[in-house]
Amino acid sequence: MAENNPQLSDQLTKLAKVAAVGGLLLVFSPMLLIFSPVLVPAYIMYWIYRYVTGKHPIGSDQVAKAQEKITDAAADVKDKVVQAGEKIVDTVEDLAKNNIVTKSAEKIVDTADDLAKNNIITESAEKIVDTAEDLVKDGVSQAGELVGGVKNTVENLGKDILKLGGGGGK
Repeated sequence: MAENNPQLSDQLTKLAKVAAVGGLLLVFSPMLLIFSPVLVPAYIMYWIYRYVTGKHPIGSDQVAKAQEKITDAAADVKDKVVQAGEKIVDTVEDLAKNNIVTKSAEKIVDTADDLAKNNIITESAEKIVDTAEDLVKDGVSQAGELVGGVKNTVENLGKDILKLGGGGGK
C-alpha cells in the first residue's frame, strides 16, 4: 500500500526518522547528564591543547584579540609610567642644579601621588614620595645622591611595567 502512494511513503520515512532520533535522545540524554562533569572539562582541555599546539579551535581568534588588547593596555600603562618617571627625574635634576628644594619636591610628590592614585606601581610611587621628602629634609647637599635613587626607582618602574605587559624586562 505504501509502495503505491509516494506521499504516504514519505510520511512513514519521516516518522521513522523522528522515532529514531527520539529514541536516541531518550537513551543518551541521561548518559550525557551523568557524564557531563567528565566530558565538559575533557573538552576544555582538548580545546586548550589545540590552541596551544596552534590548531586554532573555535573561539581562538577571540582569545588572541583579548590577549592583544591586554598587551596594548600594558604597553600604554608602561608608556605613562615611563613619562611620569622621566618627569620626576627631570624635576629632581632641576632641584639638584637650581637648589629649588620646595617647588621641585612638591612636583615630585604630585607626580608620584598621581601614579599611586591610578594604581600604577604604588610601592615605587611611595618610594618616590619618600625620596622627595628626603630632599626637603636634607636640603641640596645630598641632592645628587637622591637623583640617583630616583633614577633607579624610575628604572624599576619601567621594568615592573614590562613584566606586567609580558615584555620580560631587561
